[in-house]
Amino acid sequence: FLGQLFVVLKHGVPPFTAFFWSLANVVLLLTAALLSRRFVISPFHLRHQRDVLTLAALVPLSVIPGGIVAAIGSYAGRSPDPFIVSAISWAASDAIGIILLAPVMLSWVTRAPKPAGSFAEAISLFPLLTVCTFATLSHAARSALDRSLLSFLFFFVAWAAVRFGAAGTAVSLLIIDVIQVWATRFGLGPIASPWLTVEERI
Repeated sequence: FLGQLFVVLKHGVPPFTAFFWSLANVVLLLTAALLSRRFVISPFHLRHQRDVLTLAALVPLSVIPGGIVAAIGSYAGRSPDPFIVSAISWAASDAIGIILLAPVMLSWVTRAPKPAGSFAEAISLFPLLTVCTFATLSHAARSALDRSLLSFLFFFVAWAAVRFGAAGTAVSLLIIDVIQVWATRFGLGPIASPWLTVEERI
């Protein structure tokens, strides 16, 4: 709370808005914790359909209260966006963060059989995936192959899945997602559309 409040205030956000934005993240954590304690059945490791459906239901429920709190701060700070747009935007960004990171964290803390892949194979696979993802997504020129090249990256996801299980798959997808968001933010890659604003691209 205090860390975000300090950073937001340093960027010139009005104090009332900064307080509510920081409070929104606290509300998110409390809501997610309360809902998890009430509805999550242990063990929870995304190996069963029940766990996946529980996560899919809890994510939107967890982000709604924080989105409303953040929208109150934005609205009071004279944001040009309507209240509902601010709330949905904040909640959606929180939901994306949870969806990206939850499988990675759960797959790494869950006990699982030792993967078939070796350490040497891992330090070959993940840097190679990172380089190929950058090469695929960090160019500005458009071509007919753009969208086809995206499917090439799934070779690496399949490799990680077969050799390193759920943990390898989650890390692979996280690498691709982070680079894709970065590239789209700067108008690069096949997903970026130059005529859209930065917020719309993301």
